[in-house]
Amino acid sequence: MRIGILGAPGTGKTKLARALAKEHELALVDGYIQRLQKKTNLALGPWSSYSEHFMVAGERLASEYKVGDDKRITVTTIVDTLAYAAVKSDVTMSQSPDAARATFLVAQAAMQGLSLIFRETWDYDLAFWLPFSEDQVKEHDGTWQLALDRAYPAVLESFGVPYAYAIDGSHDERLEFINGIIELVENEPETPETE
Repeated sequence: MRIGILGAPGTGKTKLARALAKEHELALVDGYIQRLQKKTNLALGPWSSYSEHFMVAGERLASEYKVGDDKRITVTTIVDTLAYAAVKSDVTMSQSPDAARATFLVAQAAMQGLSLIFRETWDYDLAFWLPFSEDQVKEHDGTWQLALDRAYPAVLESFGVPYAYAIDGSHDERLEFINGIIELVENEPETPETE
């Protein structure tokens, strides 16, 4: 079972992933962005350059490789990187026409590169997006965090992310729902392979 936990900062991804990892004996892949920040002294976030987004994707893949690929839960996946890249603050049309065109071309190239990483590396059996609650939406009104939260549905749809669920509610409600999904998947009868 390989699970990805998606969402903007502050949605409870790590807390939920830790609980699921303990309950289902999954290796937890988390903290790789913080490790990358310590190694490089980069201040990673919505202001990151596209090359830094590629560094984050590479660090995550290396962290997943270290724990193996059969039983793991990853906090923040390539879909999160795609969402960050999609709302990147320098993609703006308020610049001069030439600057806007150049910015757009760089953004297009970066998204194409990240989409290749997505297609080649997405191997999760299940993915769970934790959207902001109504209170969090009000709290983050007008911020980059809310813009990021609102980017997820379009990214999930655009990339056709398989077996991805949006999970609302409290921590306990989310945990109960996800455990139900995991139980269904684990108890699903295997179909014989065809030649």
